Amino acid sequence: LIIHVLGVLKPAVLKTIVLNDIGPVIEADGLAHIRSYLDRAPKPKTLAEAVDAQRHVHGASFPALGDADWARMVAAICRETEAGFVPDFDPALVADR
Repeated sequence: LIIHVLGVLKPAVLKTIVLNDIGPVIEADGLAHIRSYLDRAPKPKTLAEAVDAQRHVHGASFPALGDADWARMVAAICRETEAGFVPDFDPALVADR
């Protein structure tokens, strides 16, 4: 909440805000769920394929998004590698423990 207020009162101070939506502790069932969908994540070769994959998975939840919005979403949650576009997450989430 504080960062939201700071963003409104002093927008020039903040360039980027990162929200940690997982939290400091991840329950075993939640981690298993996260691992299951990260392991099954599509491996699109092109930006267009990555956009189509995100739209297919999340389109019903975000029906108002346009092509540029989907491209921004891909840029925010994926990184481009030699193999294509892959989810950009902490590899420790799926590492064997």
